[in-house]
Amino acid sequence: MKRGLSVFAAGTMFLALAVGFAWPAGAGNFSYHKDFTRTVPVSGQREVRVENVNGRLEISGWDRKEIEIKGTKFTRDAEDLERVDVEVTTASDHIGIKVRVPKVRRWFFFKIHKAARVDLSVRVPRAMFVKAASVNGKVLLTGLSAGGQGSSVNGSVRAEEVAGRWKMNNVNGGIAVEQSQGCVSAKTVNGGIQVRLKAVKDCSEMDFETVNGTIELEVDPAVLDTVKAGTVNGSIRFDIPIRRFESESRRKKVAVVGKGPLVVHLATINGSIRVSKPSPIGR
Repeated sequence: MKRGLSVFAAGTMFLALAVGFAWPAGAGNFSYHKDFTRTVPVSGQREVRVENVNGRLEISGWDRKEIEIKGTKFTRDAEDLERVDVEVTTASDHIGIKVRVPKVRRWFFFKIHKAARVDLSVRVPRAMFVKAASVNGKVLLTGLSAGGQGSSVNGSVRAEEVAGRWKMNNVNGGIAVEQSQGCVSAKTVNGGIQVRLKAVKDCSEMDFETVNGTIELEVDPAVLDTVKAGTVNGSIRFDIPIRRFESESRRKKVAVVGKGPLVVHLATINGSIRVSKPSPIGR
């Protein structure tokens, strides 16, 4: 566990360092802003890919066969409002939405960008597979039913009422999946992981890993086979019925829960781990 997490942490912390060089200090002081709206028809594409650079990214599902893009651009200089672009590309199998901020110079292999922010809200057909990524900013995914991927470097990643197979990744920020169903895996470096599943479908394995943070998983014990949990500095707590422990120590526990299809892996270095039954809605 320690070696795998160390390799993951080293790679992602290098990425975070690169992000720090890529964005100028004080990039939150903006004097100008401009709202924009765009609608893109969907004609058979099954996937949408959305990339933001600096700013909030929200993607929600709806029942229309079109994509609605709304947002606000923020810049320090008025002329930069037109230089910051939201580029839309259409292919036979996917639609791409990408925020482009002009770069001013290079420092070794890092691109130093203009100080700008784009807050982006995108509504897509709920049955599309979604890939959502932001560098500096929160990512929120809601009401999507076909699975996907959510990632950030600096900012939280959160999914609510989603279904399908999901992979969540982060570096500096937590990951939360609330009132969802399907199959979820999540990895971060600095942040906790909270996953509350109403149901598990078409899933034999889930992985949750962090370096600095707690992991909390709420899942129906009836779908579980084995839960494998490990931590270096923290506790491990199972608030679910356990048939037997295959191994048990302060740092690692392997619990046989039931006859379900699901094996769960949970690993952290600095943080505790808790596995429990789903809480009643509203609590």
